[in-house]
Amino acid sequence: MVTLKEYKKMVIITAEEAEKLDVSFVKVMGRNKHKSCTQARTKAMKRIYKALPVSYQEVGYFFRRHHTTVMHANKKRFV
Repeated sequence: MVTLKEYKKMVIITAEEAEKLDVSFVKVMGRNKHKSCTQARTKAMKRIYKALPVSYQEVGYFFRRHHTTVMHANKKRFV
């Protein structure tokens, strides 16, 4: 179960990644499949999983995605 403190950190990390790629937070959290949105989303997934003591399932639930999507994002390498 994600605590409120962890949830707030998840929102902050996602907002930071969205801002880096000049995408709105709402688009990152939505179903948008534009390249900049998906990059921000996958980078946020990876940062959240590495920074916080949460499981793949919990990160997936936050983004409304399957946990295997988070596993894939965690394996990705970004330049």
